[in-house]
Amino acid sequence: MHRVLRATTPIRYPGYQLNDSHATGFFYRTNSAPYLVTSRHCLFQSRHDPGGPFKPNKIAIKIRDRTQHRNTVTKEIQLYDQNGDPKWIEPNHYHVDIAAIELDFSLSETGTTFFGSHFLGKGHDAHRVASPGESAIVAGYPVLNAGSYSPVLRNALISTALDVNLDSQPYFLIDSNLHQGTSGSPVLVKEVDDEGRIHFTAIGVHSGQYDLMDNGSENLNQVWFLSHLRERLNDIEPNLIDMW
Repeated sequence: MHRVLRATTPIRYPGYQLNDSHATGFFYRTNSAPYLVTSRHCLFQSRHDPGGPFKPNKIAIKIRDRTQHRNTVTKEIQLYDQNGDPKWIEPNHYHVDIAAIELDFSLSETGTTFFGSHFLGKGHDAHRVASPGESAIVAGYPVLNAGSYSPVLRNALISTALDVNLDSQPYFLIDSNLHQGTSGSPVLVKEVDDEGRIHFTAIGVHSGQYDLMDNGSENLNQVWFLSHLRERLNDIEPNLIDMW
């Protein structure tokens, strides 16, 4: 199974009233710890948020076998510490729909891959690796294939500027036919280096449909820039810059 497929996971909610629901997350490795990255609303929504309230105590993710990539084990992650405080981190500014939770286990002896490694891009600012009108890929779980838990890849068109904020918020739009379950998916661009090697870089996190006032979403979807999560992680790990 290609490494970019192994960098994602479905997110389930065991024991919660919506335990038949699911979302998507992906793995990112800094110089000191692995993280699960997803949309914040996949972990928590207040009663004031659309679709809220939503407050699961834990989530379940899939980790792949080192050699048999189709085989997975389930890992449960507690979302709150003993004091009831959230264990995830999120960007400091705006209302960015991104969250990252540090994993208390290593991925190095598994078949799960992560962004931050050589062949899965190091998280550049989006406008440095892509332009409006170019293609992107969304890797997520509109359906759960229990046989291999392989994500579904959907083509997308980058539809707005990548060097300015839209609606005064740090997100951009893609044109793609996406479905429930893909919230939290990485939005990827593919690059080929001078030696012909393919690299995938995550430039954002898919949040959901971008609703227009009168005509629905028109297949427009909201993607939050990863740069603000980078800044937040850099507050925790000052030498993080070399990993991006």
